[in-house]
Amino acid sequence: MKNLDYQILLSESDRQLVLVVFTAPWSGGAHLLNGMLERVKKDYDNLRVSQFDIEEHPELATDLGITQVPTTLLIRNHQVMDLFTGAIPRRKIIDRLKPHI
Repeated sequence: MKNLDYQILLSESDRQLVLVVFTAPWSGGAHLLNGMLERVKKDYDNLRVSQFDIEEHPELATDLGITQVPTTLLIRNHQVMDLFTGAIPRRKIIDRLKPHI
């Protein structure tokens, strides 16, 4: 895996929980999820949210087995701790974050 931005995010996952969202401009679910994640991010100082467009980063998406958008990876200490697909409600996002914060 050669994507430098993703490698930097992995290194940051030692200090904070990192959410990596795979998205595409044509995905309505991705647009809904972005709004919810912005609200969630305001509640947690130790949370990093980063997005990768699968059309701009097809190799990374393939390497990680991303087959749907949006797909969100919760990464802590260089490991994927959880993964969810689709635009889930804010409360469910928080419920998934809590064990890792």
